[in-house]
Amino acid sequence: MKERTKCVIYTRVMGYYRPTESFNIGKQGEHKERVKFKENIKGYRDELKR
Repeated sequence: MKERTKCVIYTRVMGYYRPTESFNIGKQGEHKERVKFKENIKGYRDELKR
């Protein structure tokens, strides 16, 4: 069995990227409550053409 490698997750906070493992308890809770979404690139490009 292969040894697993730790995955470091970064998120954008206040205009720059930080690893989530460095967050305090309050910031960790806030991060878990965030709404995740995918950008609709095609729709955005269609809006630019108008």
